[in-house]
Amino acid sequence: MVMEFMPGGDVVNLMSNYEISEEWARFYVAELVLALDAIHSMGYIHRDVKPDNMLVSSTGHIKLTDFGTCVKMDTDGFIRCTSAVGTPDYISPEMLQKMGIEGVYGRELDW
Repeated sequence: MVMEFMPGGDVVNLMSNYEISEEWARFYVAELVLALDAIHSMGYIHRDVKPDNMLVSSTGHIKLTDFGTCVKMDTDGFIRCTSAVGTPDYISPEMLQKMGIEGVYGRELDW
């Protein structure tokens, strides 16, 4: 797998080394919302949205990465699974509540 070089590292690194102004925080959140909207409109759910998976470009834009847990939604716009998927500290409460039984989930898993 090959991707462009992201010299800013991930958002965790950015927050550890710099004070992020409210203006920049809003900018990053807006970019994340646009990225998730694009993924969802293509019929996919990421399932592992976290600061470690947001990389910063040389121009200060963020890109969402690590699509290893990404899954295609069924034609009804939902996915069905019985196990929690993602990084434990970031798994959605909806998924944790239904561990072990088949749950039906939508785009809310990424929010």
